[in-house]
Amino acid sequence: MRKEASLEQWKELYEVTLNLKALEPWHYFGSEDLVAIALQGEEEPVFMSIMGMMGSCYGISMYEGMEGFCDFDMVARAGGEDGLPVPYAMMEQSCITWYVGDREEVPEDQRKVIKKLELGFRGKGQWQYFYSFAKGYMPFTPDAREVSVLTEAFKGLFMATRAVKEKRISVDFEHGEVLWRVYNAETEEWNMFAGPLSPYERNYP
Repeated sequence: MRKEASLEQWKELYEVTLNLKALEPWHYFGSEDLVAIALQGEEEPVFMSIMGMMGSCYGISMYEGMEGFCDFDMVARAGGEDGLPVPYAMMEQSCITWYVGDREEVPEDQRKVIKKLELGFRGKGQWQYFYSFAKGYMPFTPDAREVSVLTEAFKGLFMATRAVKEKRISVDFEHGEVLWRVYNAETEEWNMFAGPLSPYERNYP
């Protein structure tokens, strides 16, 4: 059964995304440059894809686990010689996406949350909103679990973006490296490094 996110959960998520937006991560990552974050208590990482380097459609998509990675790969290949048609690929992916856009793009239920939180989004291209995509369904507002995971993932992405911006880490995205952020339970510290991701294959219908 679906459980709606509380106002406090939304407040924390918006606080994190406001800080992340201020870093303008789309200046440092292309949409195919992956940041992998191994969250505490999760068996598989989440994969973050940042949109907006080309100057349109600003946002960040989070793909959960290796199945999510396969969905990202499917969408990235869509429209190419060995890829699926773009419309089909978009409907067959599961991810959660944060967008920065216009007021009229914000779902009504999220406008109510924004109003309750007294967030001062003003002007064109300044409004934040979220969509959860599930295979075969129309996009919908994230639930409590998704908001919680998204919040923790964005906290990690903020630290990763800041490290890249400050040139404290270098990642060779063009040759397949991924920026990893991994929690070490033994040291109770976060480790960040550039490394490969073993290829995963998927049989597309």
